Amino acid sequence: YCSEDFSYDEDIDGDVINDAVFNRNTALETKYNVVLKVVEAESGTVETMIKNDVDGGTKAYDIVMPYIRSAATLSLSGYLLDLSAYDTIDLSKPWWDQNFVSTVTMNGSLFLGSGDISLLNKICATAVSFNKEMITTYSLSNPYELVKNGTWTLDAMSEMGRSVISDDGDGVLQYEGHDIFGLSSSYGDGINYYIGCNQNLCLKDENDYPYIAIGSVESIDIVQNIVTMLSQDWVIHAQEMGTDNIWDSSLKIFSEGRALFRTNAFSANKKLRDTTVNFGIVPLPKASEDQDGYYSFVATNNTVICAAITAGCQDDEFAAYMLEAAAVEGKNYLTPAYIDISLMQRDTRDDESQEMIEIIFANFRYDLNHIYNFGLSNVLQTLVQNGTPNEITSLLAENKSAVETKIDDVMEEVNKWSGR
Repeated sequence: YCSEDFSYDEDIDGDVINDAVFNRNTALETKYNVVLKVVEAESGTVETMIKNDVDGGTKAYDIVMPYIRSAATLSLSGYLLDLSAYDTIDLSKPWWDQNFVSTVTMNGSLFLGSGDISLLNKICATAVSFNKEMITTYSLSNPYELVKNGTWTLDAMSEMGRSVISDDGDGVLQYEGHDIFGLSSSYGDGINYYIGCNQNLCLKDENDYPYIAIGSVESIDIVQNIVTMLSQDWVIHAQEMGTDNIWDSSLKIFSEGRALFRTNAFSANKKLRDTTVNFGIVPLPKASEDQDGYYSFVATNNTVICAAITAGCQDDEFAAYMLEAAAVEGKNYLTPAYIDISLMQRDTRDDESQEMIEIIFANFRYDLNHIYNFGLSNVLQTLVQNGTPNEITSLLAENKSAVETKIDDVMEEVNKWSGR
C-alpha cells in the first residue's frame, strides 16, 4: 500500500486526492511559514532509514510515517518520541482517531498517531461487498435492511452464502471454471470477523497494562463460529485460487458475479470502478443480534501507516507543533476529499452504501496484539487455513506463556522511553 498523504504530482490536475494533498501542503506552508520537504521511500526501507538517521545524528527527518507495526517496533528501541509528552499535541481532538489513541496508549504513553493525517486507515478499513443482482436473483434478504434492523449477523451471512453455491458440473468447486460461491475471502480474514464481533485479542486493564483478552467462553464460541463459517465449501479463499496474483483473482471472482459476498478493504472498491458489477457495501456482521453495534477492523501490520516524531529530529517541540497542524489540515482537506468525493461519489454504486460507510468509519477498531505483535496474530489464520475450529483452546494454551512474556518485555521498553 502506497501513502498519498504528502506526495503529489504537479503534472496531474483534477485528481481529487492529488489536489487535496497539494492544497493541504500549501495551507501548511502558507499558514506556518514553513517548507515541507517530503522524502519518499520504499516501504521496506523506511524503518532502516529512521534508525540510520537517529543513530548517525544526521537529523534529516522530523516527522516520519512508517507502517504502524514498524513504528511500534521503532518505539521500543527509543527511535520515536512520546506524543503524549507535548502540550501542543491534543490527542483528544477529532483529527486523531480516538479508537486508536485509547487502544494504543500504554501506561499513559503514545508513540504513534493515526487519524486525519493519513488516508490509509480509512482505505484499509474492512467491510463486506455484496452483489446486488445476486441478491435479487436468489430472492435473498436485503443486506442494507438487515444492517438497519440489527439483524446482519454471522448466521445471516452464512445462510445467504450457502444458498447460492453452484457447481458448474465437473464436481469440483474451484476458481477455474464457472462455479459460484457465497463468499470470496482469505485465510487472514478470521481476525476481521473476530474484531467485527466486538472482540479483541488483547485489551488493557485499569493500569493501562495489556493482557490476553481472547479465551473467554464467549470469545471461544465466536472464534469457532467464524472458523466454521470460513471453512465451508461455499467460501473460496484467495490462497486456494492458484494464480499469480491471488488478490486480483479474489476480486475478479466477485466482479464476474461468481461470489455473493467479498471481504475487502476499501482499496478494493477503487478497483471495482472499471467493472460492471452492481455491488453494495455493508459492515462486518455482528456475532449476534444482541451485539451493540457494527465494528470495522483496521489492519495494522504492513498496510496502514501512522505519524510519529523521530528521536533524531532537530527541534522536537516544533515537530510536535507541526504534527498537530498537519493532522488538523488533514481533517480539513484530505479526509473530505477521500470520503465525500473519491469514496462516496466514485467508489460506490448507491446511496445506501454511503450510509453504511458512515457506520463503518464511525466504529474503527484496532488491536494491541496486531500492532505490537505479542504473538497471537496468526492464531485465527491458522485455524481457518486448517479448518480446525475446535483447536482454538489448545492453540491459545500453547502460546499463552510466550505472549505474556512478550507483553512484559514490551511494557518494560514502553516505560523506559515514555515521557520524552
